[in-house]
Amino acid sequence: MPVNGKSAALLQAFLPLHAGSQAGAIDVHWSMLRSCDSAWTAALIRVIARPMPDRLSEIGSAERSTFQDEYFWQGTAAELLGCIGANTAVEPLIGVLADPNKLDIHEPVLRALTRLEPSFERAKQLLADPLRAPIGARIFGALGRRQAIPLLVSAIEHATDPVARAAMASELGGMPASSESSRALRWAFDQTPPALRMPSRDYARQILAFAAGMLDEPSLIPWLL
Repeated sequence: MPVNGKSAALLQAFLPLHAGSQAGAIDVHWSMLRSCDSAWTAALIRVIARPMPDRLSEIGSAERSTFQDEYFWQGTAAELLGCIGANTAVEPLIGVLADPNKLDIHEPVLRALTRLEPSFERAKQLLADPLRAPIGARIFGALGRRQAIPLLVSAIEHATDPVARAAMASELGGMPASSESSRALRWAFDQTPPALRMPSRDYARQILAFAAGMLDEPSLIPWLL
C-alpha cells in the first residue's frame, strides 16, 4: 500500500529523526500514534528488524547516541504496529522478543502483540517448543487471558530447564487469580533452587514471590509471609 500525503510526511520525518531532538521526537511520536496508518507497516517492520547496538560495550557519546536513536525508532515502530493492527508483524515482533540485545524494547513489543489477533494462537505454538516456550509465556502474560492459564501451567510442569520454568511461572502473576495459577506458582517456587539466578541476575525465587504477590490471591498470603 503506497504512503501518501500527510502519512508520507510523518513517516519521512520519523525515519531519520534522532532521539536527542527531544521536542521533535516527542511531537512526531504522538502525531504518528494519532494517525496509525496501515501503509506504514512494511517500513516499520524493517525498522524493528534492524540490529540493536550493545549498550554494555559502548564507551563513547557517539555510541550511546546510536543506541538511544535505535531505542526510539524501534520502540516507536513496535507501538505503531500494534496501533495499526498489523497482524503481519506478529512474527517480526516475536523475533524481537527472541533477541537478547533488544531487551530494552520488549515492553512496547509485548504491548503491540496484545493488540494483534494472531498473538494468542502463536503463543500456544511457541509453548509447544521447549526452546521458545518462555517467549510464548511472555505473550500469554501480557495478554492476561484466563483461558491461557491451563496451557501455561502445563508448559511449566513439563519444563526441564529451571530458568525457563521460573521465567514461565513468573508470567502467571499477570494472569487472573485462580487456584490453578496459585498452585502452579507455589510448585514452581518449591522446584527452584534458592541460589538460582535469572539472566537479569535476580534470584529466581524472588521473582516468583513477587509474581505470587501480584496475583492478589488471599490463599497465598500465609505462604508469602
